[in-house]
Formats: sequence, C-alpha cells, structure tokens
Amino acid sequence: MRRILVLLFALLSVSWMSPAAALDPSRRLTQFKHTAWTVDDGAPSNILALAQTADGYLWIGSLDGLFRFDGVTFERVELKGGETSIWSLLAARDGGLWIGHASGRITVLNHGLETDASLPSSKFPVIKLVQDRSGDVWAQLGTFFHGLARFHQGKWTEIDARWGLNSRGYFDTLATADGRILVVDRIGIHVLNPGSHRFVETDIKPGEKTSFGLATSRSGEIWASETDVGVRKISTPVADQKLHLVGTPIQGTIGMVLQRVIFDRDGNLWGVAKGAGVYRITPQILAQGAAGTLPAKTTVERFATTDGLSSNSALPIFEDREGTIWVGTVRGLDRFRATNVAVEQHLPPTTEGHLTAVDHRGTIYVLDSNNLYRMHADGSPERLLTNLKGPQTLCESNDGTMWLTTYDEMYKSTGGPFTHVPRVGGTHNSYLDCVADPHGGLWFMRVANGFLHYARDGTTTDYPPPSGVKSEGPNIVTFDRQGRMIASMGHSSLVRIDSLRIHPLWNVKVDPKRRIVSLYQGARDLLIGTAGGLARMRDDHIAQLGARFPWLQSATGIVETPQGDTWLFAKKGVARVRTAALAQAFETKSAVLPHELFDFRDGLDGVSRVGESPSSVLRAADGKLWFRAEDNLFVIDPARLVRNTLPPPVSISAILYSGHRIRDPQNVSLPKATSAVQINYSALSLAVPERVQFRYRLEGVDADWVDPGSRRQAFYSNLKPGTYHFRVIASNNDGIWNRTGASLEFTIPPTFLQSWWFVALCILTMIIFLWFFYQMRLRQIAARVRAGMEVRLAERERIARELHDTMLQGIQGVIMRFQSVADKVPEDGQVKGLLEDALDRADAMLVDGRERVLQLRSEGGEDDLEKVFSDLGTRSTLDRPMDFKVTVLGHPRALEPAVREETARIGDQAIANAFQHSGGSAVRVIISYSEDALGVTVSDNGVGMPDGRDKTAIAEGHFGVLGMRERAERIGATLNLFARRAGGTEMTLNVPARLAYKNAAGEGSVWIRVRDRLGFDGFRAR
Repeated sequence: MRRILVLLFALLSVSWMSPAAALDPSRRLTQFKHTAWTVDDGAPSNILALAQTADGYLWIGSLDGLFRFDGVTFERVELKGGETSIWSLLAARDGGLWIGHASGRITVLNHGLETDASLPSSKFPVIKLVQDRSGDVWAQLGTFFHGLARFHQGKWTEIDARWGLNSRGYFDTLATADGRILVVDRIGIHVLNPGSHRFVETDIKPGEKTSFGLATSRSGEIWASETDVGVRKISTPVADQKLHLVGTPIQGTIGMVLQRVIFDRDGNLWGVAKGAGVYRITPQILAQGAAGTLPAKTTVERFATTDGLSSNSALPIFEDREGTIWVGTVRGLDRFRATNVAVEQHLPPTTEGHLTAVDHRGTIYVLDSNNLYRMHADGSPERLLTNLKGPQTLCESNDGTMWLTTYDEMYKSTGGPFTHVPRVGGTHNSYLDCVADPHGGLWFMRVANGFLHYARDGTTTDYPPPSGVKSEGPNIVTFDRQGRMIASMGHSSLVRIDSLRIHPLWNVKVDPKRRIVSLYQGARDLLIGTAGGLARMRDDHIAQLGARFPWLQSATGIVETPQGDTWLFAKKGVARVRTAALAQAFETKSAVLPHELFDFRDGLDGVSRVGESPSSVLRAADGKLWFRAEDNLFVIDPARLVRNTLPPPVSISAILYSGHRIRDPQNVSLPKATSAVQINYSALSLAVPERVQFRYRLEGVDADWVDPGSRRQAFYSNLKPGTYHFRVIASNNDGIWNRTGASLEFTIPPTFLQSWWFVALCILTMIIFLWFFYQMRLRQIAARVRAGMEVRLAERERIARELHDTMLQGIQGVIMRFQSVADKVPEDGQVKGLLEDALDRADAMLVDGRERVLQLRSEGGEDDLEKVFSDLGTRSTLDRPMDFKVTVLGHPRALEPAVREETARIGDQAIANAFQHSGGSAVRVIISYSEDALGVTVSDNGVGMPDGRDKTAIAEGHFGVLGMRERAERIGATLNLFARRAGGTEMTLNVPARLAYKNAAGEGSVWIRVRDRLGFDGFRAR
C-alpha cells in the first residue's frame, strides 16, 4: 500500500511546450525574478498539474478543482459532475485541454465545450497525459493493472502484454520529439519506437526504493533523475543497442523524492521534489556529467522556502511559451522568469552599502565596510583587502594607479596587490571622495570643506575652502573636457574652480527641486542630475528638461556607452535613452524622448543612493553596467537584454450584466432591458502582466480607441437596444502589439416599449390624435363659420321681411294711389301717358324688388351656381358678345345657403369684370365639386390684370375685388387673382368641403367620395 501511495503522488507532471525567449543560464537560480501566489492571493492549494493552451491561459489542476490564470486573476472553471480533484492536464496541439480526474474520468475542454473521453470502466486516477508526435494521447493511470492506455483514432487501447508490457504501475511516461514513447516502471525503462506496437526493454533498472523522472531537451537528449542515484544521461539510440545510462551521476539530487524534471530552452535541467523545493542544473554541469568529468563536490542550485518558495512540497514544474518557469506546490503557485537586472549575490550582505570604482581596464572594484573586492567577468569576487577600518574613498589616478583611503590608512595598486602607503594629509582628515585631474594628480574632498591635492610626484598641498565658500563646500567634483574643475557646492550651486577661485555657473538654491545629485562629463556635454530632472551644460550655458520626463528625476549615476545609449540610475529606476535623442530633447521642447525603464518588475531591488558618494553607475570592460543602490549592487548586460518578441494572445474572458456573468462569451444575446455591461478581457503575456497595455473600442459608442492602460475591464452604461461589436488589442511587457486582438458581438433585444413597431404604433397613435384634433378644429371652424352664415342668413331674412312688409308694401300702396289718380286723368291728355309710363316703370321696379327679396330668403338648389353663372353670361353677351362657357366637374352637391350665396356673388363679380374689363373674346367658368373642396375658376383671354391692380382700383373708387375677398373671407374660403402666362386673368375660389357642403360628414359622404373618384356623373359643361 505504501508503494501505491508513493506511486500515485510521484508521477504527476505535464507536457512541455515550446517557449520563445531565453533564460540566461549564467545566472544563479536566486537571481531570477521570483513571484509566489498562495491561498491568501487567491491561488489554489495542492496543485498537481500545469498546462498552457494555445490561447495563452495557464491551466492549474489541483485537489481544489480546475483553475485558469491570466497572470493577474485565478478563475475557477466548473466542470460537469462537480468533480474537483484534477490530477493531470495536457494541452493538445489542436487547442483542446485534456483533463485527468482522480475518479479515472478523462474530459476534453475546447472553446468552452466539455466532452467526455474517458477510458471504458476506468476508476483509477489519471496520473499523466502525454501526446506523441502522431497526435495520439497516452494516459498513465494510478494502478498496477493495465496502467497505460493509448487514444488512437477516437478509441482507447489498453497497453498490456501484447505490447510487451506486463501489468504493473508506472513511474513516468515521456514522448520524445523523434516519436518514441518511454515508460518507467519498477523493473526498468521501456521504449516504443515509431511505427512499432511492442515496447523493448533497456539496460536501465531503477532502484528498489526510488522515484524516477524523465526529461528530454530540445536537442533530443534524454536524462533520468532517480532518488537513489541522481541525474544521469541516457544513451543516444543506436540500432540493435539497448538504451543505457552514460557518464557520471550528478548526485546533488540524491535523496529527493517525487522528482519531476524538465529542460528549459537554454538546456538547463529544472526539477522539483517533495520537501526539497526547486533545483536547477546548468548545461555546463550536465555536459561534465555526460562526459564523466564531473568534479567530486559539484553542487546543485536549490530554491526553497527560505528563498521565498511558497512551499518545499513542490509537485508539477512547467515552462510556458515565453520561457517562464512555473512551479505548483501544496500552498500555491510560483513563477521564475529572466530579468534584465541581476542583483549581485556573490558578495556577502552588508548594511552599510558599498563604494564602487572602475579602472582604465574596465575592472570593477567594490568596497564594503571591511573588505575590498575585484570583480571578475563571471561575477565572482576576488577579495583583495580585509579588516579595513572605515573605508572612505576609492579612485584611480590617470597613471592607472588605484587608490584606497580608510579612516587611518591608505593603499595603492598598479594592477597587482594593494600595498600600504603613508596616508596623505595625515590621519585626522576625513574625505568624501577623490577624483583624478588630467595632470595625474588626485583631489581629495574633505568632509570639513576644502581640498587636499596629491601631485604625481608625491607632494601634497592642503587647500582651505575656496574663496567665497563659508559653510557649503564642494561635495561632487569632475573635470570638463578642457581639464577645468567643475563642482557642486553643497548640492545647491554649480561652479567652476580655477586656481581655487570660484566662477558661478548655476545657482539652484532658490529651487530645492533642482538640488544637484550627480555630475557626468560625457563625450560632448556635462550632464547634471538634479532632484527635479536632468540638466546639461554646453559652453557654460545650462539647459533643463524640467518636469517633462519625471523618470529622469534624481539621477545619481549617468554613463554613456559606445553603442550610442545613455544610462541613468534615477528615482524611478534605471532609464535607457538614445544619446542623440537626449540631445534633441534639450534642443527642442516639443521633442519626445523614447526610453526604456527598468524597475522592480525587471529585478531591480533597491533605490538610487543620494549623497556625497561618486557616480552610482559604472561600465565594465565586458560592457556590463554596475549600479550601486542603498544596500546592494546590481548588474545589467546591454548585450543580453531579455526581449519578449511574442505578441500576447488576447481573450475576452467574461461579460457581466445585472448580476449575471457569461464566461468566454461568443456572439451572445443579452436579456431585454439590459443597459449596462462590464466586459472583462485579458492578454495572456504571463511574464510581466503588470506591463501589458490595452486598447479597446465599442463600435457605435466609442469614437476612437480607448486607452485604459493596464486595466482589464471595460464599462458601458445607457446602452440602447441593438447589436454591438467590441474589440480589444494588447501589447506585451516589451511593447509588442497584437493588432488583431479579440472581438465580441453582443445583442440587446428591445423590450416592448423599445421595439420598432411600438415606436411605429406610437407614431400612428400620434398621427391619429393629430388627425382627430385637426378634425375637431375643422369642425369648430366650420361650426363657427356656419353660425356666422346662419346669423347673416337670419339677418337677410329679417331684412327681406322688413323690405316686404314696409318698403315694398309702401311702394305698392303708392303705386295704387298713383293708379287711382291716373284713372281720373283724361285719356286724351299728355299727362295720362306720362303717368302710365311712370306706373309701368314702378311696377317693373316692384317686381325686381320682390325678386331681390325672394333671393334674400331663398336657399337655392344643387344647380343654382351653374344656372346663376349661365344666366349672367347670357345676359352679358347681349351687351358684349363673347364666347362664354360653364363647365361642372364632379357631382353637384347641396351647398350651405351662405356659401352658395357668397360664391354666386363672387362669381357674378368675376364674370362681370371679365366682360367689362378684359377686352378678350372668351370667358370660361369651371365649377368643381370635389371631396375636399368646392372650387370656382373664372378665366378670360384678355389683356390681363397688372400686378397690384386690386390695390390701385380701391384708390380709384372701385371696390369689386375687395368685395370678392371680403366675401371669401366670411365663408372661410381662399381667393386668388392673378394674370395668366398665356394671357388674360384668372380667379380661383376654394371653399373647404366641411364649410361648403351640407352634411359633409354625414351619411353618404363616403359614397360621394367614391362616386367622385370613379367619375360617375362627374363631368358636365354648358
């Protein structure tokens, strides 16, 4: 039983994926940037498997379930059946994630869809899943019986004695790049060659109480890590020769249990072991072991909880596509990645900082509180002096001599050992720094102000503080290209000292932000580091960059390189700029200054040291840059900067709305009434996810790309119903953009109140209401007009009655009196004839008056207008012969009395005007009975009426046209009078149907409209 438990926990690992950027094998394991996530950070515990799918997600299998990690957030992925114990993972080449469960189930997750791919009736944990060169998947099971199976062409096959293997448990399974399958059991290693269906044994036999791990490098080498033996290389396959172990075992791993091993892209062998943490073996040691030339006391690098590992009980180890190493432990997840900044770890720790110097050969010297070291190219230190008391200065004179002063001693070296010499200035002077002048001498700056000059011939000269200096002496000194001394006086002013006389160059006392912290004489200009930014002196003129580039503030160290770069150690980190671009920034205020900033995310551990010490940046002979921080040293190799050239895969991980969440959405339809959404996205660059930058855009909402920086959520509110297209792109930590990015289309259906047909219904309802109110208004106007016309009709009837009862009756009486008188006049007299003639004229007038009274009371008939106009035309032609014609369009309808009367009077006047004033030969009258209006048109072919004639006619005492307009206004009609283009004058009168016709909205009105449209009885002319 104990062997079974050891086996179940011993054989957990994951497939290896091809990375794309290099780890530096020359660095120590502790010099990699290490990050740990524990349960407190949201990471799962008891991690058993790691894998990375093609979309960039890091998948984590644990006893707590399945998780995916984007470098920032751990996200639990729920699987069918609610099973949480995941023992193995495989990222297949088709993009699917194979998942081995503790229950024996095997499922495949692809694009969010989970399918079952379990072995028939398997109940044993799936320890490991690997994929061979042909694409077949091999499953290693936690059982001593039929513990290996192959998934080929959609079916599982148990690997048993027919394949040359007996039923036994397996330690490890390995698929090589050349198509072989290697399995390890308690008997030995067995190999299945490409195209074969039978495993062959090897000469490699595991120990009795051991665990065994296999790993293959990019070059095809296979190495075995065994608890009782160590790490050894397996021989290269040769025809008719069994595989065997070669070389000398690397015994630094002996005793480690449950080993998992992988090769990184640079040939380093990484391993994890229960209780032992992480170990790494470099290619140099591996080569020595394979050749049998391994030194007896070879050590293996280790990284444990004392170094920051989340737990020493590490299980899976994995290298991702960017070359980052991941380790799963019982307490969380750990990451190891290459950085461009390597903290110096060969020197013993110190709490008092360091002094550094470089000689003319490019050799770096480091001075701590007790010792002086010379640093070799491989980073190893050589101790030159020890037991020093109060080291103060370290510098080189122009003749190549390195000088060291302590509190009470002085040493020098011309390339060999340091020798003791008498201390210049005695034992009572404390020095801030020393600097060489162009003439071979040394200048020592005293703490108590002033200088001590040590000439090449050994003579010393003690100089008091320069003239004009009271309390603030020189604390930073350099020499310009002309050999003149330039000094910072108390960090507050810049001066030139010539023959110990001060020439002020720049006073910064008025602005504490410009406090001077460094001086560097470059190839052309003097660069000045200040608390507020970088300044430059050229030809005694000071130029400042100011606050435009805050990452240049407090640059305590500056160095120019032959490659055309300027490096600065400033408050925010180490900045790298092109020297030409920096010069252009001083010349042009609007110039941009591209730069690269290295900070704690690049391995920088410490801040620049601001004080009286010399420059904090030195360049070694091999081109490496040494930086001095407050309590440590670190190195950057410009020739070996780690670059991430892989564009990051971009993923839209979720869309959230109204408290709901959809994971990995693809063209989703959201519920109705959704107005606010949150879209979560990610870029799967796991090396430095904090530096990943995003741009996103919601088409139709965002006018341009939105720059959220490193934020991984987009928020939208007040969204209207419709289909939206969201796009997001991202760049990795080195600014390499994935311009394709990811996209999401989502639809918000309209509610009933937001639908187009509801809007159409509202518009239709509004039109109906407007039509209704319009009709009501027309009815009100018609009623008002009818009321007015009824009043006028009543008034006419009253006048008719009065005329009939008074004037006509009176005239009738007068006529009768005159008739009685006439009857008494003799017949033969002249008077008799005159009276009879007068009486005849009076009778005619009476008849005419009665007709007029009858017209006042009469309501007319359907054909009144036609008859009236025809009679008038007939009478008019007697006095002035003209071609006269009346045409009726539509079916004549009964008119309102007032409308009929006023229309007749208007037509009478228009016809009379045509006969009397047109001078033409024809008059036409058209009466139109339409469903919308009553129309009357009177036209002639005469001389026409000049513009404005109706107004001049009024001035001349003619009121015919004015009367026509007044009559039209009284019945709500429209009257137009204009000259025709073909000659003559035309008058048009239009009376709305509701005002003109009796019962316009009553029964039969629809039939009338239809009849008029069909033309029945619709045309008549006279």
